[in-house]
Amino acid sequence: MDTRFHDKTICLPVSKKARPLMFETLKNIAIVDKIELYEPQPHLDNVMCVHQMIRSRNIDWILFLSPSSVHAYFQYFSLSEDIRVMAIGQVTSEALQKYNVPHVISEQETLYAMYETIKKLD
Repeated sequence: MDTRFHDKTICLPVSKKARPLMFETLKNIAIVDKIELYEPQPHLDNVMCVHQMIRSRNIDWILFLSPSSVHAYFQYFSLSEDIRVMAIGQVTSEALQKYNVPHVISEQETLYAMYETIKKLD
């Protein structure tokens, strides 16, 4: 077991909707103060902006980097089938599946990997 964090205290500021994996992992090796700093709320003006871009067909891809962004968009709108969609990783993919959105998953959970995945698919 890694002992670098033994007897260390870690402050973990997170979203109220943060997945527990990081906290659960860290609490096994350190003292962890998890603090919920914020609760994700959709910015309706920005949701509308994205929707307008999609409707005007000014985009080829829409990339979702978090389940919160998926829920923020799809609680108001759906997508036409000609827009290509990518999830940064499995958790975001699962959120898209709840809305029955066809999509691809980035080969790795980084923005660079998303870019590389698009290059391979286009």
